[in-house]
Amino acid sequence: MIGDSENPYLVRDLEQLLGEETSRLEKEKVLVELETGKMPQILVRTANKQVERLGEEPKLSVISASMNLGRFLEDTIRSVANQTFRGFEHIIIDRGSTDDTLAILKRYPHIKWISEKDSGYLEALRKGLALARGKYVMQCAVSDGYVADDLCDAVKHILSIPDKT
Repeated sequence: MIGDSENPYLVRDLEQLLGEETSRLEKEKVLVELETGKMPQILVRTANKQVERLGEEPKLSVISASMNLGRFLEDTIRSVANQTFRGFEHIIIDRGSTDDTLAILKRYPHIKWISEKDSGYLEALRKGLALARGKYVMQCAVSDGYVADDLCDAVKHILSIPDKT
């Protein structure tokens, strides 16, 4: 039970974690606003199942830009989610698609995403970089995906990224 005399610091620790997460999200929002010059119109998803431990920052950010590529989107999401390396986040910047892209994105709560019209692919990548929390960034084209499930592990090995922070 929270507040139990066996662990009087549990409530304080949980409140501190919640405050840190809220502060981090507020900082991300400001970064997106600064980078794009405007507030995103669609929610940024923040539940990140790829990060192994609560509060652990991802070591790798995977950014995908999309414009009316819904027919490829789920395969791409699965190819990234199936990576054997777990310390990553997936960010998808949709450029205002009119196909089923938004419906697909809403089915994957672990993905951070924005959907709004922009000036093109480079602006979408800049938005993704503004959201990225990882020390390293990879790009994954929505129409391509990752063929190998251990690609992120290979990158981790090449860059000598430690397993734990």
